[in-house]
Amino acid sequence: MSSISVGKGYTKNLGDFNSKRVDFRIDGLDTDMPIEPQLEVAKEYLTIASKMLSDFINEDYKGKG
Repeated sequence: MSSISVGKGYTKNLGDFNSKRVDFRIDGLDTDMPIEPQLEVAKEYLTIASKMLSDFINEDYKGKG
């Protein structure tokens, strides 16, 4: 079994040389199996995590004002 990883990161500029960064990675995708069904499972979790982290960063930024 060969496996690959994919990732993507986001940086939010908060002003005054401050920023927050979030990186998402999906590891262990089996190249012997179709990739799309494997990514669909991960998409559910990434959607939830992305929303949670976005809310956290936005609330943290509001607290800096």
